Amino acid sequence: MEESILSQKMTELTTTTTMNDVIIKNNSSLSIDKTIQDRLEIIPSYLKEENKTFQSIIDQVLCLMNISSIGRDNICNDLQHISILMYKMHVLSMYHLLWTTYWKSGLGQLIKQQKNYIFYSTNISIWPKEIKRIITTMNEQQQQHTDTYTSAMDLVCYHRQELERQLRQIQIQWNEKVNHLSGYNLKVEQLLQDYIIQNQDEFQKEIEHKIELVTYDYQIEAIKQEFNRQNPTEYQVCV
Repeated sequence: MEESILSQKMTELTTTTTMNDVIIKNNSSLSIDKTIQDRLEIIPSYLKEENKTFQSIIDQVLCLMNISSIGRDNICNDLQHISILMYKMHVLSMYHLLWTTYWKSGLGQLIKQQKNYIFYSTNISIWPKEIKRIITTMNEQQQQHTDTYTSAMDLVCYHRQELERQLRQIQIQWNEKVNHLSGYNLKVEQLLQDYIIQNQDEFQKEIEHKIELVTYDYQIEAIKQEFNRQNPTEYQVCV
């Protein structure tokens, strides 16, 4: 088998394991958002054995791999497992992109001021509405049991690093699986990946829409803060 065939479209994350382990351990009271966990744990119908379209894709893959009828069932199981791992990598990558957007918004690094006509500050810290909502709910729950509170930065950093950690783990599993599967090649990977991305289109658009809303809300809030900084008159405020 050739060297590991890693997809060029999968995000490479470089945060060190040691740093992640320390931060995650220090935030042991935190847990990954349930929406993310549910999406990772539930196998989508289009990747199940009984799905006819998926079986058609698997048949095409077997032809590309020149697999005979002997041992076909085991190969099919391996291909399904590989597909599920690819699905999870895509989910984790998209959620990491979303939570990185939250993070950049909170750091004041979301918008690069490249145009001269941008008259408001783009380096102020503005936490998105979704993060404020989660923090409020969490702190209300924590107040009932302890005097500790979770900050927006703690929450966002935890999610980014936990998503990175899980993605690295799954990439390792995927890498081991494809390296031990005779006949697996770039054409096979591209076929499986195209099928998954096609069926993930709605999810991807959902995440991209959320990112757009975060950026839009950031711009609106930044404009409001700049307006207030100019000490507007009562008449200007009313207008």
